[in-house]
Amino acid sequence: MPLLDKIREDKLIELAHARFDANLSKAELKVLHDSASSEDLPDPAPNAPRPVIGAEFLRWLASDPDAALQIDPKGLQVYAATIRGKLDLEGCPVRATLDFRRCTFLSEINLEQAETKGIYFLDSCLAQGISAVSANIQGLFVLHSIVARGGICLPRAQVSGDFACNGGKLETKGIALNAEGARIGGAFFLIDGFESEGEIRLRGAEITGDLVCTGAVLKATGDVLCADRATIGGAVFLNEGFESKGRVYFSAAKIGVDLEIVGATVAAVNCQNTVVQGDLIWQDIVNSASTDLDLTGARVKNLRDDRESWPAKGNLHLHGLVYEELTIQPRPLAKGIKESNSAEKQRLKDEDRIDWLMRQPGNEHPPQPVNELIEAQPWMLLSKHLEDKGDRDGAKHVVFKYRCQLAHAKKKNWRIERWWAIAFAWLEENRCASDIPLHSLCLWVGPSFGMRTEKDG
Repeated sequence: MPLLDKIREDKLIELAHARFDANLSKAELKVLHDSASSEDLPDPAPNAPRPVIGAEFLRWLASDPDAALQIDPKGLQVYAATIRGKLDLEGCPVRATLDFRRCTFLSEINLEQAETKGIYFLDSCLAQGISAVSANIQGLFVLHSIVARGGICLPRAQVSGDFACNGGKLETKGIALNAEGARIGGAFFLIDGFESEGEIRLRGAEITGDLVCTGAVLKATGDVLCADRATIGGAVFLNEGFESKGRVYFSAAKIGVDLEIVGATVAAVNCQNTVVQGDLIWQDIVNSASTDLDLTGARVKNLRDDRESWPAKGNLHLHGLVYEELTIQPRPLAKGIKESNSAEKQRLKDEDRIDWLMRQPGNEHPPQPVNELIEAQPWMLLSKHLEDKGDRDGAKHVVFKYRCQLAHAKKKNWRIERWWAIAFAWLEENRCASDIPLHSLCLWVGPSFGMRTEKDG
């Protein structure tokens, strides 16, 4: 051990003797030794014994200003220990980084309104979770491969670096991870086999970097990932095996780059009034027919999808969606989407996107409370988009199909009025046929659209 480290260790032992009993346990002496050391410590073995250390001892070591002067910049290092009692650091100015590895916490960890340089809980069991409400962490907040049987709570917390719960297992029902109103200076990671039994709540959070949930499994059946009104400076990744049994919310959120949902299993995704500065990538969705996608009022640069990922009839909501571009890519190109930008894309066809619009609720049996098929905005935007691309015939055909939906929405006993509405919509689409006698046109148009007269029943 270097001489300076030994001097610091001796001073810590002296301070500890003055604060506690003269006899310190071997586990406590090891913590003092490791915290004074400037050398890299080996990670404890998975089956290493975990002797008991009192929470009050750790509270003193983390918050005492005299002790803090003797702790190496690597931080307060507690390896392979069982923490007995509540570790209460509420309101404390913790001058050292907290580094716990392969530890078992029998009670709650209270970091509410605490200040610290960084927090690391690696391969540890948190019996009652962590409360870090309004905490100020000047560094990283890392929960690597933890098992948490209590909630992880950090509403209004400020983290200057990344928040990472890689490989974490959150076993709490209800709200498992609450970061409402939190400010994250880096990225937010739920990856490497992350699993949660309860809800992940990010309402109103500000994340400077990406929100990465690659391969995460969210097992709750209600609301599972709620990022309403969140501001995410980077991209959002729900991909590569991401699985959600409940509803995912990004309503009124602002996303600075792309929203990528690729190779995922999702029950429902709500993007009402969401602003995506980049692309919305919706591809390779597993069991897409049972997925509900709500894009009401959303704004995106390019909507990139594949036909196989479109939700079933009645499960797609498009009223108020605004986009600059529409792109359909063959499903085999969906994986590795970031590398497939130069891949061949299917030409925009009016019939394809009409089929897409027809997935909106309306004309089902039993009928839906709101017939979204007769909302004009999605049809008119598609028509304008086609016309801007020089496809005037396609643009007119979209308008014709929309008027057909308006006609079909009329009461069943208004068959003649419905028939005439469709006939004149056809006339408008095919102005070149205006010289055909109207009687002949009616005889041809009616059967061609499958219309029946009262005599036909």
